[in-house]
Amino acid sequence: MAKPGYQGLTRIIEAAGYSATGFRPTWRHESALREEVVLTSVLIRFAFWLGRDPVGDEPHRLSRRARDLCSAAVFVMVILAGILWLSVIIDHLG
Repeated sequence: MAKPGYQGLTRIIEAAGYSATGFRPTWRHESALREEVVLTSVLIRFAFWLGRDPVGDEPHRLSRRARDLCSAAVFVMVILAGILWLSVIIDHLG
């Protein structure tokens, strides 16, 4: 049975409010969060500045390797998710 409460857009708005409520004290008391936010804002601006060079259509020699590595990572995650679900089902069935 589903838990009663907000649904749809109202739930999203309420969840955003809860996140904002948690963000305020975390910002106040956790220097790591402040450092990461400042560093990220600087690096995002740097990335936009750096990425203004035109990009050619020719394939890079490492692009195939990068594609294959990403595909392998997704495959491993699918296998791990399958193992996780299989263990949940086995545990549930007893």
